[in-house]
Amino acid sequence: AGRAAEYFEALHVGLDRREAHRLATLGAEFLRSAEGRAHASTHVMPGLCALASQLLSPEVGSGSMPVDAALKQVQGFFRQAVQSIEDVQGTLDSAWPLYRVLDLAALTLELG
Repeated sequence: AGRAAEYFEALHVGLDRREAHRLATLGAEFLRSAEGRAHASTHVMPGLCALASQLLSPEVGSGSMPVDAALKQVQGFFRQAVQSIEDVQGTLDSAWPLYRVLDLAALTLELG
């Protein structure tokens, strides 16, 4: 719980408000914290959500972070974490809003 529970709550609030930049910041802070990294190493979905939220960063699409590179990073982590049909089903059944984050990222990148 702790940091992960706080991130989970803030993630839902940010998604409801479509606060792309705030979601990118929350995800980065979660991944930078020792507790967040420890939680993400044992529970895949918080890490996937935090990494996917990095696609919402204003830096994505700039010279320092091309969209393709950012997408490949998220895709690579997803492939490592999700290796079976059961894992895929777990991403669908999870309360963690991975697909909402990815949807907002797709809309943000498309409009950007």
